[in-house]
Amino acid sequence: MPFSVTCQCGVRLEIDDKFLGKEIPCPDCQRPLPTKSAPAPTPPPLNLPNHRRVSGLAILSLTLALVGAFTVLGTLAAVVVGALALRAIARRPDKLTGVGLARAGIILGGCLTLLTLAALFSPSVGGVDVFLRQMTLGGNLKYEKPPFESANSVGGNVVVTPGTPGWGKYEPRGTNTQLKQSETLLMLVNLEEDAYIGCYSITLENLEKDDESREKKVLEYVCKSELVNLLGRLKDRDFSGAATVVERGATKDPEMKELIVDLRLGGMNRRLLVHYSVRPLDKSNVIVAAARRNRFDRWLADFRKTFESVKFKD
Repeated sequence: MPFSVTCQCGVRLEIDDKFLGKEIPCPDCQRPLPTKSAPAPTPPPLNLPNHRRVSGLAILSLTLALVGAFTVLGTLAAVVVGALALRAIARRPDKLTGVGLARAGIILGGCLTLLTLAALFSPSVGGVDVFLRQMTLGGNLKYEKPPFESANSVGGNVVVTPGTPGWGKYEPRGTNTQLKQSETLLMLVNLEEDAYIGCYSITLENLEKDDESREKKVLEYVCKSELVNLLGRLKDRDFSGAATVVERGATKDPEMKELIVDLRLGGMNRRLLVHYSVRPLDKSNVIVAAARRNRFDRWLADFRKTFESVKFKD
């Protein structure tokens, strides 16, 4: 196989490899040609890919998903940043890598966003509702051994013995430890079960001498009561139409009437058990218990038993 040599005079010659290592003079200048060793073969060019770096947006996406878990804003940002990272990598595939990180950030951010929204719109998910109630009401509750006595002695006294454990007496913070309305004698809260009991002694003005007029006045008061305000105020509404009476009935006490009422409070359907006295004409003792509508039936017997234990004292 011939090989090429170049003489010092500039002549380029093709020489058969059988002359390799032999001294051959240049036909033009008679100088010896470099034939003692074969020229080193030129290595073929390496077709190596350019060096790529991991996309900073891809790393940020996964970081936001992990650090911002259950914050909605953090997890949504992870999805957006992850999408931007994928677009940047697609535009410069020879310079950027990190598709896997970006996809992980998008998937994790999306899943955590859905879980967080589910917890917010359905608070019972994962016990989030109990935690939120503890944060908002826990500092206002005083736990003591039943029976519970009035927190407000302005309108009278009342004693209540709940039939189940877990109840705490509601006492607002501040220098005035009495409840806001003088008619509110006592309020009990069960944080774990999201259940409430309120005892009231109310004055009924301009009351006509019939059961329908008394019921309407009682319902109007219940809709404006401290208990309902605690669950979600009914602002600028016709109180007479806010409550839907599901059932009317009597109690073991012939001077007490019973109502089962539906209200939507704080974005949640509630059902209330209401007992109210029919004498005297211008006043009424009212007991209200509230629970979520889907839990009310299992609470009804306990509410009625607790109502039987209530003792009003002037």
